[in-house]
Amino acid sequence: MLHALVHTESWAVDLAWDIVARFGNSAPLPRAFFDDFVAVAADEAHHYSLLQACFVPVYKAVRVSGAATWSAHSIREMHL
Repeated sequence: MLHALVHTESWAVDLAWDIVARFGNSAPLPRAFFDDFVAVAADEAHHYSLLQACFVPVYKAVRVSGAATWSAHSIREMHL
């Protein structure tokens, strides 16, 4: 469950920045619209870091195998 939450927060950060990167220069929207998405990305990144702080010790304490091990290891290597 914790692993799923870490991924959800990661995706939320990616999606918020995707809106800014994809439409920031071309969409006829007010700057405040994009400022809100930057704030969302920062908030979700904070949630991600809190969850990751819980996840890494659990990952180290529990031996898992297969894809779960690879995925958890990838998260740890990318974000520590």
